Amino acid sequence: MQGKTIQYTADSVERNKAAMLGSNLLESMRASPKALYDVKDQMATQSDFFKAKGSAFPTAPSSCTPLPDAVKDRLGCWAEQAKNELPGAGDLLKSDYYICRSSKPGDCDGKGSMLEIRLAWRGKQGACVKRRRQQRRHLPLLLHPQGRAMSMNNRSRRQSGLSMIELLVALAISSFLILGITQIYLDNKRNYLFQQGQAGNQENGRFAMMFLDQQLSKVGFRRRADDPNEFAFKALAKSAFCEEFKAGATLVPAIAKTGQAGFCYRYQPAPGEVYDCEGNSITTPSDPFGSTDAIIARILFIPPTVDAPGTLTCSAQDLKDRGEEIISGLVDFKRRY
Repeated sequence: MQGKTIQYTADSVERNKAAMLGSNLLESMRASPKALYDVKDQMATQSDFFKAKGSAFPTAPSSCTPLPDAVKDRLGCWAEQAKNELPGAGDLLKSDYYICRSSKPGDCDGKGSMLEIRLAWRGKQGACVKRRRQQRRHLPLLLHPQGRAMSMNNRSRRQSGLSMIELLVALAISSFLILGITQIYLDNKRNYLFQQGQAGNQENGRFAMMFLDQQLSKVGFRRRADDPNEFAFKALAKSAFCEEFKAGATLVPAIAKTGQAGFCYRYQPAPGEVYDCEGNSITTPSDPFGSTDAIIARILFIPPTVDAPGTLTCSAQDLKDRGEEIISGLVDFKRRY
């Protein structure tokens, strides 16, 4: 099995070399269209690129670098390259190589619309694939006029599909590419989620500071500035939600469960249309200096649990154990007086 694999691999290498040589010659022809086509843009009957079977190739010039301008010199350089790259090609250049206009493979009738290029080389005795006892290998190439299409036809053996080695190499390369693209996608996705989270945290932080600043600015507000605090804010006993308010006190700790934190505050509503922290309307006297009862509000932090994130809530007027949720996603909350 290993011997057969080596034979197939060596045969594939030689065929690839022959195909590359044919492609090089075709590119040289495309670079000199006037030497291959007539004034009617049809393939010429005779051309310096043509070489009949049994005739010799033109002699190569002393140097083929850079490529000569003359067509015959180019053809000689190409024959010299084929002799150097294909095994045993030097003995077959005259007898087996030909370049001609053909109506179908092998005819070389000077008609038709296809250009046929035949290459040959020698293989080892007894090393031919598919048990064919032949030493010469051939690779005909067909070119449509103007070089618009090229097809290959191998009379000694036609290779169909990919070899196992080619398939494994292609699979390995594609796997690495897929892994690389997947890793890039995951990194970008992770970075996107992180940036989104950071933006959300910053937005929550700004809103929390704005809300607290807005509510704390109301603490101790009196409709009549000449009223003393003790008169405007009378003493209140401890309730289920707030500690005791002494006369004149406007800010006290909230009564909270373990892990919770918060504070209670009170103020007199300003004249006009006003709302508490829950968005409820506050009824105020029509007289801007008329006395009114103080509004009591409570801001409470509820710590996060396994099922829910930490939240900051607020209730006002009719205090509740859990007020209106203001901000979600908080980890901790500290108060300092």
